[in-house]
Amino acid sequence: MDKCRKHANFFDGSVKKCANICIGDFTGDSQRAIAAPKEAGASPELSAILERQRNCDGAQAGREQEMTQDFIVIMDLLGTVAFAISGSMTAAREGLDLFGIMILALTTATGGGFIRDLTIGNLPPVVFRDPVYIILSFATAGIVFAVLKFQSRRLHLERLKNIYERALLISDTLGLAAFTVDGVSAGRSLDETNLFLAVFLGVVTGIGGGILRDLFAGKKPYVFVRHVYALASIAGAVAAYLLPRWIGSGMAMMVSFGIIVLIRYLAAHFRWDLPRIS
Repeated sequence: MDKCRKHANFFDGSVKKCANICIGDFTGDSQRAIAAPKEAGASPELSAILERQRNCDGAQAGREQEMTQDFIVIMDLLGTVAFAISGSMTAAREGLDLFGIMILALTTATGGGFIRDLTIGNLPPVVFRDPVYIILSFATAGIVFAVLKFQSRRLHLERLKNIYERALLISDTLGLAAFTVDGVSAGRSLDETNLFLAVFLGVVTGIGGGILRDLFAGKKPYVFVRHVYALASIAGAVAAYLLPRWIGSGMAMMVSFGIIVLIRYLAAHFRWDLPRIS
């Protein structure tokens, strides 16, 4: 190991023993101090203590990594469903048929991840290697179609429009938050020291599907005109990159997810928009 600190004193009865404490540079979420006795004649008790400490540190790091991976999977599934709903609602509002609704749902749910994978050379993209995202997108689109078909016969047009707007805001916000932290995680796994890469991948994953959705629907991309959409993603991405320095990666992702949701809610509630020329 490159970095070592000496002179940590251990006592065995009345005999003073000296050990070297080496602190390794790890690429994981935390650093572990691994102690090795300097003297070959270290007592069995001391060796046992050090071994237990190593095992404990290893188990803790393993649990944290497992929790982070579980959270990433949850974010993937949540983002897929949320953006599939968003795409389906947009398609329905634009008068597309069932096929159009399903395609727009799939595009919105997988477009950001598709662009991210192309950017980092992760080929073929995950959407083509794991059918769960396509199946989930189509299933969500089918459910949305059935619900809207049933509700459209019962609700007034104005009331239905309000439901569209609210459902779009909620699903868009959840999808944006989930896929932003997912993209940052992909960036950090490639290079933990590259802030721009992590934030770029987070934002692209978060807003890419929505941009493709609006372009396919013949609309101005929502991200360019309403409610500081992209800025919420950028703020959450920066937080997701920086926070693991002080808290675990899983906790950092949850906090960053909350930051994005909070900014989007406040922007919608207070109607925050960026300045325009006219």
